[in-house]
Amino acid sequence: LIVTIGWQSVGSFYVLRGLVRGDAVFVFSDYFYGIKRNLKQGFLFGLIDSLIIISLTFDVVYYSQIVGAFWMDVMFWILAAIAVLYTIMRPYIYMMLITFDMKIRKMFKNALIFSALGIKRNVMAMLGVVLLVLFHVFLMIMFMPEGIITLIFPLLYAFAAIGFMTAYAIYPVIDRYMIAPYRKDESEEANEKSNIQNQRETV
Repeated sequence: LIVTIGWQSVGSFYVLRGLVRGDAVFVFSDYFYGIKRNLKQGFLFGLIDSLIIISLTFDVVYYSQIVGAFWMDVMFWILAAIAVLYTIMRPYIYMMLITFDMKIRKMFKNALIFSALGIKRNVMAMLGVVLLVLFHVFLMIMFMPEGIITLIFPLLYAFAAIGFMTAYAIYPVIDRYMIAPYRKDESEEANEKSNIQNQRETV
């Protein structure tokens, strides 16, 4: 999983980005094309991503077991806040990875900024994910004798639904602050060239 998590994520986000933008999507071919196109950087960030997730999980669990010491409680809440922040930043990094040719360090910086700029969309996405998880926990409790069914059923769509909600929340933020200005500059440049061409033809 540590070796392949980066490739899995770039392939998935490539497909999800197409769905959010309303592009024609061919799930399997687009998935593997996304991996092929971001093979090296996807693998590298996948390793970094795995190390961060493992480290934060270990630290949060470790400090949660230590009670009574004030500074240990402070460390727990600091690490918990960092874990939540990274959970928000992580999809932005993968979305930028498949969209732009950037250094990973720059993507971390941009993801931190977008986490603040898109706070409303981020909160709504997290709320949607929490509600979906709670809904399936409720199903498991209600149908406990057949609990295995409620465990298998979410695998058919829950992860895809969570991924789509996340991509739907973050892509407009990236589009607004990174893609739209570039598109505007290109449009202005094209208009300027067109005006120059028209002036030459008039002369």
